[in-house]
Amino acid sequence: SPTAADAHLARIGSVIAALGADYVSLEEVEDARILGRLADLLSAFGYEQIFVQGRDTATGQDVAALSRIPPDRVGRTDARAKYPIFSSNLTCKSGSKGVSKNYWAELEIGVIPVTVIGVHFLAFPNRCDRAVKREAQALVIARLARDALRQGWEVIVLGDMNDFDGTVLDASSDRPISIVLKTLKDPDPIRPGDELHNACDRIPQSERYTAWYDRNR
Repeated sequence: SPTAADAHLARIGSVIAALGADYVSLEEVEDARILGRLADLLSAFGYEQIFVQGRDTATGQDVAALSRIPPDRVGRTDARAKYPIFSSNLTCKSGSKGVSKNYWAELEIGVIPVTVIGVHFLAFPNRCDRAVKREAQALVIARLARDALRQGWEVIVLGDMNDFDGTVLDASSDRPISIVLKTLKDPDPIRPGDELHNACDRIPQSERYTAWYDRNR
């Protein structure tokens, strides 16, 4: 109902206000109007809205951001990649896939030029038919990150990956069937080692979770 929706938006605003973050990336945003309402609730923080209309026809959801640092440019990629991708172990399906929910924003943190890439990949980490497509989505974003890195930008990729990291294990020690995180962390294979790193390695494994369902409130 509208009343429940308003209460939900207010709860989201209170969480963001408590964090006081300079940059907040958001998934499952209904539309630009709702992002604007959230920004209004947080007007004291001076957030700028980052919104690029997505291409998701299944849910109509978008990814967006609120930033205290004014972006110089924003956009999205409509690139696609064939799957199975190179070095994938998954062979259940073939085709091509893009990232319907993504944005990028170029901004300066101090004097450091940074490209922030927000994403929302396909769900269901343990389903082959979804994982093989999600690997293609990861490759699309990895190529976007690679191009930014080669132009001298620092890169942050954040959002809902809907997958597990095989080297930085989550609280339940889940392991991926895909190479989604591996692909994202090494966007430029020509360079030795990984260019990007999972920020979860900075916190104890027991705290590496993204959702907890309070079933009985």
